[in-house]
Amino acid sequence: MTVPRLLVLGVIASHPHVDAGFVARTLRHRGLSRQTVYGNLDALESAGLLRRVEPADSAALYELRIEGDDHHHLMCRHCRRLFDTAIVPGVDLAPTGSDVPDFRVDGVDVFFWGVCGDCSAERGLAAAGGGTRPS
Repeated sequence: MTVPRLLVLGVIASHPHVDAGFVARTLRHRGLSRQTVYGNLDALESAGLLRRVEPADSAALYELRIEGDDHHHLMCRHCRRLFDTAIVPGVDLAPTGSDVPDFRVDGVDVFFWGVCGDCSAERGLAAAGGGTRPS
């Protein structure tokens, strides 16, 4: 593996859920151009070493892809931080009642939207049950 790819992986390992701009700014002092960072992010994603997470109305974020780590995400509407959340083992997330009977699901990405504890405390928001969809 090349040195630039190892550097990019190192940034993502230390700072999961960051965008390409963060990685580029972090590695600028190491002589990596923005184009080099973007190219390596794409290559590492294609190789299955990184996962690209694309929340609505946000830049794509990157995290390490670890075999067997099937998780989803919580997105805070206020600070836009992304948090990992586990899926319930044994729950079948495959769609049912589809009009496309021969469609094969090969992945599921679920985002739960709400307000994190820090933002709730800062804004004096009461923890409310139920969720809302992104606006």
